[in-house]
Amino acid sequence: MVSRGKILLHDTTQFFRGNPSTSWSFIVSPEMSSSARLIGYYIDSNGRVVADSIALKIEDKLQTEVTKMQI
Repeated sequence: MVSRGKILLHDTTQFFRGNPSTSWSFIVSPEMSSSARLIGYYIDSNGRVVADSIALKIEDKLQTEVTKMQI
């Protein structure tokens, strides 16, 4: 996961023949706002890199929730 020119998350997944899909989950952090890019790639049997990415719009939220208190 990349945001603001920094790599924020990375992971490696083992690919198994016959199972062409996988899934990941991650926690969205304030550093990802207002947008982040998920990049995926693999190296095929001929040594070529195959890559794609998708832009994710991250809604701005405060790190800590602020509540209005009446005194």
